[in-house]
Amino acid sequence: MTQRYPTRFSLSGLIELSYTDYFFEIPSASGSNEYHTSFVEQHYGVTASGYIYHPRLAVFNAGIKFTDNRQLAYVGAKLNTQTWGYDVLLTFLPYRPVSLDVFAGYNDYITKPIGDFINQEFAG
Repeated sequence: MTQRYPTRFSLSGLIELSYTDYFFEIPSASGSNEYHTSFVEQHYGVTASGYIYHPRLAVFNAGIKFTDNRQLAYVGAKLNTQTWGYDVLLTFLPYRPVSLDVFAGYNDYITKPIGDFINQEFAG
């Protein structure tokens, strides 16, 4: 039985658009309150994967992504968010009983009108 190895290099992408509509009805003693909100969300991403030198030595998977989330209707303040980020995964000796994974990721979340914050993740 032969082992199937990944290709030298492959590139894939993602484009996604979604629309979500929420309707809330909250009963109270004086009647009921109705709330309506809707969102349009866009996702874009590109991922590259392959191996370094030889597939039994090291394989990688790296990607970048962007998400734009727009709140269309709501009573009160609207929140629009954007996310930029990347992920990198490198696996040494992937076809051995013991392998080593190195992961790095970065995400930048921007929420308007509140502000922005940064989330960084590292693992090994």
